[in-house]
Amino acid sequence: MALERILRGYVCACLVAAATVVLGVVIQFFDLPEIIDISINYIAARLVAYLLLFLITLIVAVLPASLIIIAGEVFSIRKVWYYMAPAAAVGFWVTWVIDGVQYSAFDTGVFVAAGVLAGLMYWYVAGRDAGRGSWPRF
Repeated sequence: MALERILRGYVCACLVAAATVVLGVVIQFFDLPEIIDISINYIAARLVAYLLLFLITLIVAVLPASLIIIAGEVFSIRKVWYYMAPAAAVGFWVTWVIDGVQYSAFDTGVFVAAGVLAGLMYWYVAGRDAGRGSWPRF
């Protein structure tokens, strides 16, 4: 069913976006002695932060993503760039909306990369079959 495919693609895209942002934070604050002394509390804190970021990503991206997804389904657009470019724009937009803080170029690049990878993941899971499948009748 098309709706199941779309929801699966959206959730996978949000997981990838959250993982990309977490990876960007890890790269930015990488400190080898801290990594060597990893405790279970450190891992648990990072897991909770990742899950919270995933939930925030689900909420923040739902409106722009749904507009792109609906247009892609209605017009049967299956091009990978159709999903990657708007997702990158949403990643760029999020750096302005989150809390009004001026972000560095690296931070903005991380959010744009998260958008690009999320768009790629959505296309891989659901977008390449856009317009195919049956829709539920209401």
